[in-house]
Amino acid sequence: MTIYDITRTVSPTLKVWPGDTEYAAAAVVTMAGGAPVNLFTLTLSAHTGTHADAYYHYTKDGAHPAQMPLEQYVGPARVVTV
Repeated sequence: MTIYDITRTVSPTLKVWPGDTEYAAAAVVTMAGGAPVNLFTLTLSAHTGTHADAYYHYTKDGAHPAQMPLEQYVGPARVVTV
């Protein structure tokens, strides 16, 4: 079976579902500013970029993602860029 990586790059230009929090990355400290490391704070919705919703997302008694077997997310698919 061939596996295709359809992951979308997360960036400030990536569109989100209306009402969801848009992606943002803010530098907390940087090596260029004299810190020993670069630290960033990321802000985003769980729906940002490539993801799969478990039944828990849209069904009151649906399975939580931790209860979903990975096999349910592998198989034939049609990928469409809109």
